[in-house]
Amino acid sequence: MNKKLRLLVADKCNRNCPKCCNKLYDLDKLPIVTNYDQYDEIIFTGGEPMLNPDFLMGVIDGARTIRPGATLYLQTAKVDEYYKAAQVLDRLNGMTVTLHESADINHLVMFNKFIPDSFRRDKSLRVSVSSKMIKESWWDYKKLNHLQGWEIKFFEFEDECPVPEGEDFKRIKCLM
Repeated sequence: MNKKLRLLVADKCNRNCPKCCNKLYDLDKLPIVTNYDQYDEIIFTGGEPMLNPDFLMGVIDGARTIRPGATLYLQTAKVDEYYKAAQVLDRLNGMTVTLHESADINHLVMFNKFIPDSFRRDKSLRVSVSSKMIKESWWDYKKLNHLQGWEIKFFEFEDECPVPEGEDFKRIKCLM
């Protein structure tokens, strides 16, 4: 079985989403990861991990060193620092970018133009878009049709956010 770790690396966020899943958890009480050996897949999440991309790259590099065969992903909503986001992506197997507002679409389109094709080839690139955002930003949403290599997934904000079956939700010792 492919054992997954959802790893909280940041509790800070630049948003205040009314249905943020992290508001349902006492993040300080999440278990601290002490061993990566059992995980085939590690998903870095937050808060917003890209608020401090240098710290995030250190965490990713550490996980890659400890567990070299693991598949590494990032969940983020912040790719507006294109160079830093590309540096992070280079260390990963994939990235999911969640769009919250129209400006996020423009940042993703610009980030996509910034990253070389070689970065995209073997990466899992996903965009999560809420139906609410599509209704509010329909014209901007059409820009996503031009993103090559990105899989678009739609979601609805939910009142509950259970950890998916087969995943552990833990945190690093010192959150950003």
